[in-house]
Amino acid sequence: MKILLILLTILNAGTLIPWAISAPMSIMAFDAPDSTKSVWPYLIIGAMILYPIFVILCIFKTWSQQSLYWAAGPSVLFIIGLILINI
Repeated sequence: MKILLILLTILNAGTLIPWAISAPMSIMAFDAPDSTKSVWPYLIIGAMILYPIFVILCIFKTWSQQSLYWAAGPSVLFIIGLILINI
């Protein structure tokens, strides 16, 4: 159980690497005047701020409660995000 928690913690922390690379590029991509009419830039910027907080909270809850449910949260959310980006 501990080994699985360690692996999921490393996986969850690893999801922050693509986030750190793509966050500034995504914000710069929505600098066009046409995008100010859409709500998507604000949702994406909000998600970029909240995602690392969510990952850190899940890692903390994983180890404080020894729960696999909290450990799976960021990984599942990251996979859903990848699917939505590629649609």
